[in-house]
Amino acid sequence: SVDTDISPVWSSDGSQLAWIRTLGSQNEYDRGLGGQRGPSFEVWVASISSSSSNGVTGRRVVKSARRVFSESKYGLADDGSGYGSRPLLWVNSHTLVVGSEAHSGSGGKPTESDGWLHPVAIDLRQDADGGHVRDLTPGAFEVKHWVLGHHDGMLYVVHNGRVRDVAAKEEEEEEGLLETRTVSRIDPSNSSDVLRVIAAGGEHVINGMSNSGSGIVPLKGMIAYFSAGVDRPALVAVRRAATADDDDDNDENSKDNAAFGPEVIISDQLFRLPSFVTPRTLRFPSEDGAYMLSAQLFLPPQDSKSKSNHSDETSADAAAAAAVPGVLFTHGGSQRQMFSAFHFSPAYAALYALNQYLACELGMAVLSVNYRSGIGYGHDFRVCKSCMWKGAAEYGDVRAAGALLASLKQVDGSKIGLYGLSYGGLNTMQGLVRDPDLFKAGVANAPVFNWISQARRDGAKYVDVQPQYRRGFHALETGPLSDEASPEWLQRALENQAEAYKSSPASLIQNLKGQLLVIQGDADDEVAFSESIGIVRALRKAGLGRYVQTLVFPDETHGLAKYKSQLQAAEATASFLLETLNAS
Repeated sequence: SVDTDISPVWSSDGSQLAWIRTLGSQNEYDRGLGGQRGPSFEVWVASISSSSSNGVTGRRVVKSARRVFSESKYGLADDGSGYGSRPLLWVNSHTLVVGSEAHSGSGGKPTESDGWLHPVAIDLRQDADGGHVRDLTPGAFEVKHWVLGHHDGMLYVVHNGRVRDVAAKEEEEEEGLLETRTVSRIDPSNSSDVLRVIAAGGEHVINGMSNSGSGIVPLKGMIAYFSAGVDRPALVAVRRAATADDDDDNDENSKDNAAFGPEVIISDQLFRLPSFVTPRTLRFPSEDGAYMLSAQLFLPPQDSKSKSNHSDETSADAAAAAAVPGVLFTHGGSQRQMFSAFHFSPAYAALYALNQYLACELGMAVLSVNYRSGIGYGHDFRVCKSCMWKGAAEYGDVRAAGALLASLKQVDGSKIGLYGLSYGGLNTMQGLVRDPDLFKAGVANAPVFNWISQARRDGAKYVDVQPQYRRGFHALETGPLSDEASPEWLQRALENQAEAYKSSPASLIQNLKGQLLVIQGDADDEVAFSESIGIVRALRKAGLGRYVQTLVFPDETHGLAKYKSQLQAAEATASFLLETLNAS
């Protein structure tokens, strides 16, 4: 095939082989990442027979192969959908499950699920005319992970959103459950079955996800999964099959737990934050009105004394003195989503804990925003127009969050800073150079500074005629393919360079007037260390070198591998924000 075949999987009896065929790039090197569309794809099935001679089984022979599913509206979403595993798998000899964001009903009209990543069941007994495909989890929410229970044939899924057959505790919660994860199950071979909740998530409970591997393990008579809360990281939780002796009144999820008993969290008391605040979710419109954005607000405890300097205050200054500095946190990725609870990823769990520390111990208000090109809010939000190097539209969401933070009565709007790692570091740089009057200080950890130089490091083609060759897993050919090579390619590369530069903090570095701390390991394997070098050199050239400090970790990788380094970076971030915002 001239296309790329991936994810082969055998049927249980070995008589059929299924795989996904990606049809190459329909847009310039779109990989399904934030701001980008994945390639169109198909699902193929081959019938296999074994040849034999003199009673000895020989090699396997392909009897026939046929396409059983195709999707070209949204493309393959999996590469850009964040954590979790969404595999192609066999349910039985005539049913496959695959992930898709395209969902249509009678007459080909899109359903409410259209644009949301769901598992769909493909019935191989019917002709591939569209009617053989069934959305297993209807609704406007995303399914982030699924695994087949081999003991019962059920599909166990982890998703956000609200399940149709489960009534929300309060009506206003219906739209507020995208920032969570819930464990549910459904029988994929039964067209009349509905999704049933096993362990409901909530604003402050995240269930079923893992940084790698599976966050749920269904077994006969029980299920184990990770569960995280406001003051505890992801720990193993267990539910056993319900019995007549189970007291439903003791379990707040008893009406929804799909015949499972109460939850038991292993080592529940061993890992708890010594002090914490309960974040609350805020919702606000994006600058362009296209989306309703969400962010988690961490306010200092009411009885805490802010570390801000307010000496010799007059009674007239009392109200202003009560206001505290504000810090905006933006996640990396950008295919990520933050919650009002511990994240299931160790890296983002540590950043959540740092947000708690800034609020509880240092008396600052922290706002953690889920911005455009992140996950959890559907295809159009993730594959956003004019985002990343194509216009940096996602930064408008960051700015809107910063303005919201500054407007809160508990916050001193003249003392707003921001910080983040990786893409969050890029957002920090964007804030300091695009809105220097709003953001007075920032900590950029492993930031992208110039989309052109970072794209060359990644081996991306869209900005270069002859991109740098890279060996290894991310290796790409060193020039345009035969269907792309033309004089127009040269012109398009130059136009893309202009747009990528305009979308980069590098294009506005002369605007910086707030204090900046740049942190990075010099062996970073994701963002080139030369990006941090470029920031310092550009500021020096502009006569602004006095505004930047650096913290470099020798032989450290992206996000810092050693606990000692992580702790030092967190302490440096906290102390820098505290000192610079108090002085602003």
